[in-house]
Amino acid sequence: MLFTVAICTRNRANSLKRTLSSLESARKPDCVWELLVVDNGSTDDTHAVVSEFAGRLPIKYEMEQRGGLSYARNRAVACAQGDYIIWTDDDVMVDEAWLTAYVDAFKRWPDVAVFGGKIVPTLVEPSVGWFVSVLPIIGPPLAARDLGPNPVAMSVEANVLPYGANFATRSAEQRKFSFDPRLGVAPGRRLLFEETQVIKAMLSSGLSGMWFPESRVNHMIGHERQSVEYIANYYEGHGATEVLLDGGLAGTPVFGVPSWLWRRYATRLAGYWLSRLFSPAQIWVPKLMKLAHDRGKIKYLLSARSAPTQGVMSTADGR
Repeated sequence: MLFTVAICTRNRANSLKRTLSSLESARKPDCVWELLVVDNGSTDDTHAVVSEFAGRLPIKYEMEQRGGLSYARNRAVACAQGDYIIWTDDDVMVDEAWLTAYVDAFKRWPDVAVFGGKIVPTLVEPSVGWFVSVLPIIGPPLAARDLGPNPVAMSVEANVLPYGANFATRSAEQRKFSFDPRLGVAPGRRLLFEETQVIKAMLSSGLSGMWFPESRVNHMIGHERQSVEYIANYYEGHGATEVLLDGGLAGTPVFGVPSWLWRRYATRLAGYWLSRLFSPAQIWVPKLMKLAHDRGKIKYLLSARSAPTQGVMSTADGR
């Protein structure tokens, strides 16, 4: 079996159905492959949606009850039978040539262990006006990734890396690099970078990677995500994950949080609300991003102080 397409999902039955429909419509390569859906404890119609595509796609269903994207990814690695694992998310629509582009890449670069492709943010209508106006500013929450018209060798130092919605790894090497359960979204928390840390570790070990533009997915941004909460939740998770990976923050602690961070957060909080009152979104959204980033750091440190073995918790649902 040449490859496994792996999708980890939790309580996104409708979005998953759209993703599976796009895979059904994609051109199929002339090889044996499988589609593996790992359900990370869904309570909606996820299983029924997967069952709809039995016979239409080479689909397999696996359950991972331990909450957390890293646990689900590790289950996918354990169950995958393909020589390569192509990773994507339950909120994308794959391009018609997505599967065949990866097969061509595997043949073109047989010594490469990590691959990645283009991710194009796509707003679901009706779109929100102010959100549209700040698309060039938001960046990471939309998972936009386009490194140009030509293939590019991956580099940790230059941050030339793929994103989680569209990358692939050679299975033999992937099994040597597990996803860290401390990272990744999970019920009650939103931590990031579980795939980035694995990709960095693989490349730092001497393996090579290639980004190529022919592999494309559309990251679907629904109306409910075109919101202040969506941006804030992402950057809170970003800030929290940074503190976790850095092992803490230097400075004189006040309730477990450095005093300088309290001061900066207060300043940014005031600046954000003033800009919300008097400025357009292009002005207050960058302030929101910085404010939420600091808030994520503070939440992580407060949570670690009160329950040091549990990590950061938040009100976000983790998905």
